[in-house]
Amino acid sequence: MIHWILEQQDKILGSLIQDFENFEWDDIQSTEAGNPHLPKWKHGWEMVRLSKGTIREYQAPVGKIDKDVERIAGVTQEQLNLKRTHASIRDARTGLVLSAAVIGFTVITICNLSLYDESIGSAS
Repeated sequence: MIHWILEQQDKILGSLIQDFENFEWDDIQSTEAGNPHLPKWKHGWEMVRLSKGTIREYQAPVGKIDKDVERIAGVTQEQLNLKRTHASIRDARTGLVLSAAVIGFTVITICNLSLYDESIGSAS
């Protein structure tokens, strides 16, 4: 996002500088001697021209930040996948313990029923 904004600023500033340099300055230069504000104006314009370099200086660190964000997003995604895998293993283990308990309960119930049937058969 920031990279896109810097690109837009660079494009707009480039157009402004190009328009300024292509402007017809003959009329303004003829009145330069009588205008006390013109030197300050030229200095201000030089600062605008130099700001294009400043924008380009910001683009490199922003590109690095974008790569870092992508790397961190990948690591975060890997961690989430590991947590999901861990949860699935834990659920499978819980299911295994539960099924063992059901089997144990079933075996005990069957044994008790057969003992109960034998005791009833011997009593009669």
